[in-house]
Amino acid sequence: MTGLIATERPRTQPSSPPSRPFLWGPWLLVLGWASQVIVRLILSQWQDAPIIFPDESGYLVAARWLAGGPVADLSGSTLYQGGYSLLLVPAYLFGSDPEVVYRGARIITALVSAGIFPLAYFMLVRCGLRSLHAYPLAWAAALIPASTFFGLTALADGVLPVVMLGWLLAMDRFVRHETPTAAALVGALAGYALAVHLRGSVVVAVTGLVMAAYLVRGRARPSALLGLAIIAGTSAAALTLNSRLADALYPDGPLDLSAVLRAHLSAFDGQMWAISGGVGQVWAMTAGTWGLGALGLITVVTVLFRGRTPREDRIMVGVLLLVTIGTAYASTAALPDEHRVGNFAYGRYLAGLALVYMLIGLAVVVRKKAGGREILAAVALICGAALWVAVYAGSRLRTHDFIGWDFPEVGLLGGSYDKLRMPVTTAVACALLVMWWGLRRWGVQKLFTALLVVNLCAMTVLIGVLAAPRAKPIPSIPGGPTGGVVLDRRLLTEVHVPSLVVSRIAFAVSWTKAEWFDSRQGPPGPGVCAAVVVWPAGILAQDTWPERPPGWQFKRAQGNGTWWVIWYDPACPSAR
Repeated sequence: MTGLIATERPRTQPSSPPSRPFLWGPWLLVLGWASQVIVRLILSQWQDAPIIFPDESGYLVAARWLAGGPVADLSGSTLYQGGYSLLLVPAYLFGSDPEVVYRGARIITALVSAGIFPLAYFMLVRCGLRSLHAYPLAWAAALIPASTFFGLTALADGVLPVVMLGWLLAMDRFVRHETPTAAALVGALAGYALAVHLRGSVVVAVTGLVMAAYLVRGRARPSALLGLAIIAGTSAAALTLNSRLADALYPDGPLDLSAVLRAHLSAFDGQMWAISGGVGQVWAMTAGTWGLGALGLITVVTVLFRGRTPREDRIMVGVLLLVTIGTAYASTAALPDEHRVGNFAYGRYLAGLALVYMLIGLAVVVRKKAGGREILAAVALICGAALWVAVYAGSRLRTHDFIGWDFPEVGLLGGSYDKLRMPVTTAVACALLVMWWGLRRWGVQKLFTALLVVNLCAMTVLIGVLAAPRAKPIPSIPGGPTGGVVLDRRLLTEVHVPSLVVSRIAFAVSWTKAEWFDSRQGPPGPGVCAAVVVWPAGILAQDTWPERPPGWQFKRAQGNGTWWVIWYDPACPSAR
């Protein structure tokens, strides 16, 4: 990828080979990875329970099932695929206590997500930076919120940036050397991406296209065939895993968005929805990478129109752009209109690629290949994307629900988590881009310090404003280790978002499967020690279950603005 940021190729002298890792390089990379793990654990040390529902519970319950534990009924919720949950299985090997399990999940996620640092280092080296410059810049860049913030939770978004960057580097290796090892690694990572998240289907499709194209080349044909075989095998394994997980945890089926996708793809209004939402994702990504992502994207696009560009660089540009466009477009096309501002400008779906573009932009700045025209083009990209979103969404940016969690970096740059301040966010992102461009004159050390300070300050603010206020203890449900637990069916009809309650209980009840019952038709059957019932507005907690068994007691509970009551039998041994 060195050619991505070269203004022209020398005619008389061969290009300089990529920088090699410096002395003690492997050990320094291990040290950098370990320090990244420590920083991530420090940033999340306040957290002992999930804060994002039903997402975190979905992955944790899936991991419990994979570890041989009890299932839960998550029907009607989004299918949280099993690839990430496979990594969390060790968290259940030392017990099923939810708090202990969650701490283990945070540690596992930190160990994996910290792998973004050595990959970022290799990316910068491939972009032509010297090892001594690439090392500190990669360490600071790895802490951007897009690759760190969600890694503090039990979410697949914590490992997707590692998978995506690893896949891109493996693809670059295959394109340049056409080796069977690189082809196998590309295929394996593409299949694993599919197992982790539906966005991985775009990675599989693009990988398949590249391997199919290389089948026509005699020397590359064996490697391409191997890559296609591994893609087919790992994709089949991923689909099988997710299918069995769906059968076990979603007996009545997961949330089906296929009808939404078909409707958007078949109508002009739906196409505009998908395209505009994709543009909004690009805006959020470029702003959330402090403007550097915009410079990286401009640099990548420029390769398509630059003369004498090596064939390998053109292929890699095509791969990167196809994955970016495909992810932004497809994820928005499958998104229903939820009357939330996040429908129009959401950065999470492209978070797995955000660091890639940031690193390219950073390399351009360090190598002093960015002049006034490149900076102006990047500014124009951010402003143009913002203008497109503002024109398409119009008043909906003000009248629809604004959820601060949808806009971690955007809200920070705009100075508000109550409303979208798109002009302010755009202006600050552009100002930061100009700042990075100016700092190059002061050397890599100043640039590293500024980037590290900005990222750490941003993470501190995001944790204090967004994450910490959502932290609530895991509900204590009486009944373990043998008592039964039941859920009131009215939770499915009288609660605005039933999955917020069901997912909390599913994770908290770690010893059995919580069954459904009708609280209006008398007490549950024998062996039940606890019941979770709906708490309608206007009545007292003690009046929520008039048909309760004699002697049962209650305790209040709340989750994300949804109220419910836990009733339990004090005679059960676990309730004493």
